[in-house]
Amino acid sequence: MVFPKPGLLLLVVPLAQALDNGVGLTPPMGFNDYQTGLGVADLEAVADAFESLGLRAAGYAFINSDAGWQSGRNATSGAPTPNMASLAAALNTRGFGLGLYSALSSVQCGGDPGGLYHEAVDAAAYAAWNVSYVKYDNCAEYALEPTARVLPMRRALNATGRRFVFSTEPFDLAPNLRAHLANLWRTTTDVAADAGKVYVNIDLNDKWAEFAGPGGFNDPDMLQVGKLGGNGGDDDVSNFLLWAVAKAPLLLSVNVSTLSPRLLALAKNPKILAVNQDALGVQGRKVAVDGAATLLDVGVEPCAAPDAFGDDPASVAEVAASKQTFDVVPSGGASLLRSGFYAGRCLALAAPVPVAYAPPRTTKPAWSAPLRAALAPCDADDAAQRWTFSTPAAVAYGGDAPAASLFSLATNGSLLTLLPETDAARAVNHVGGGPPAYGAAGAAEPCESPRVPRPMFERRRLWAYDPDTRQVVSGNFTASINAEWLTAKVPGPGRRCLAAIHSADMAGAATGDTEAWAGPLAGGAFAVVLHNRRGPDNATAALPLALLNETRRFWSYASLPSFRRLGYASRVPPMPAAAAAYVASDLETGEVLGPLRLAESLAAPVAKGGARVFRLAPQ
Repeated sequence: MVFPKPGLLLLVVPLAQALDNGVGLTPPMGFNDYQTGLGVADLEAVADAFESLGLRAAGYAFINSDAGWQSGRNATSGAPTPNMASLAAALNTRGFGLGLYSALSSVQCGGDPGGLYHEAVDAAAYAAWNVSYVKYDNCAEYALEPTARVLPMRRALNATGRRFVFSTEPFDLAPNLRAHLANLWRTTTDVAADAGKVYVNIDLNDKWAEFAGPGGFNDPDMLQVGKLGGNGGDDDVSNFLLWAVAKAPLLLSVNVSTLSPRLLALAKNPKILAVNQDALGVQGRKVAVDGAATLLDVGVEPCAAPDAFGDDPASVAEVAASKQTFDVVPSGGASLLRSGFYAGRCLALAAPVPVAYAPPRTTKPAWSAPLRAALAPCDADDAAQRWTFSTPAAVAYGGDAPAASLFSLATNGSLLTLLPETDAARAVNHVGGGPPAYGAAGAAEPCESPRVPRPMFERRRLWAYDPDTRQVVSGNFTASINAEWLTAKVPGPGRRCLAAIHSADMAGAATGDTEAWAGPLAGGAFAVVLHNRRGPDNATAALPLALLNETRRFWSYASLPSFRRLGYASRVPPMPAAAAAYVASDLETGEVLGPLRLAESLAAPVAKGGARVFRLAPQ
């Protein structure tokens, strides 16, 4: 890698999200000394080890010092101390870039001075020292919105004329496009040398997938490869392969001299690294669990205005609106509610996904409802997808509020009233959020948690379908003061609609004994990781290839025509339909399977705790 020299940066507007600064077009690869027992004094030796082991030649280009390098500030200039120019020069001579840590708060998490209100002087020092990578943590001043604290450092770094890979840690666990102002952003709490926490992080990271694109990537934290060897290294393999397919940064945080021959070969495998560094930049997702398609979350959002809808979304607002659209498909006395955005997916009731971890500093339950709303592959024979309204007129929206409740024909004919309680915008936050709840028809109310017997809350039990906008509209909304002149379809502050959302609670992606992750690559190929998470040794993991046709599962905001205003470095082209057949090649062993038709599954035995990665080439 040739490290960028000072020069003109590509500027972005203030609302841009990813950072189009000419670097970070693919996820960064390198080393971070956090949790390794190594420090600043060891980084030149680390660089030498990377060089001698062939990791530098494989593409690992950054040697990063995490918290602890900074001791204070210069009493005269205010610049951070110590001066790191000599270390940066030593690493540059070896072909590496130096990365340094700071925080978008007044103190770093270890107690050293943070960057808040010192952005200009810190950025100038980093540029003068020829630093190549800046990690910006979030350690205090939580009452100040993270976006407001990240943006000044981004501007200060750009103003220096030097191009930095800029990494942020916003503590924004609810996917929020406005919060991502960097080349990569943390989506989880800190990882640990524990396989369970590694999998929690990648599952939480999965729900942010649509935000990834060239120049801006999701970050589930550093690799733990070499630290998870309790089952012969298979969890280490899974860690590396899942990070690779998810387009996560590949930052080793281990003394690389201790890596086993298999793990070292895996970390240098050019075919696997090509998956992570693929120019398309689209994040791979968990698409199947135990051989069945994963479900997509449904929640409640402020209803989009009618003028925001479009058949081919070209903006963030149009995408949000289209995710609120449903088509009513009559089916034997009931109806399917088919998503207008995710082709072939219908509204369904499903079991909740367990919370990924206990939210810190709170005793509130992160999930207490026994059911959740989701989008499942449409199936007219699935009772959980069959819906009816309490009166025929309710399917036609009219008046100031919906006329009746929406019921699901499920669990042997019981009628369940859908009652999401929590807006997607606040369903997840760093200290947990209120759970969605679902209430049952009848006196017992076994599925509502808890019942709030006040009239204003009871209106949340009322739903109707608006055929003009194709929205499923809640009865809980605030009427306009001009209600006698304006129609009820003018969005009020409390008017809510069902919507496909990124996150419903503190849970990540659903889990199973075996899982399949997949994502598109440039040129029409796909990368697939088959993971045996907790099945028996050599359990068969499978991916139904028809799921590759769900192109909007892999859709990225970087594909929008307005992508430049979002700050992504290059636009992701429209994704073609899946090919009729594929040949699958195991990128570690070389085994070839296929050709496999789209109606078939890619299936293979996988070691317990392990994973296998395949490249599917279209035929």
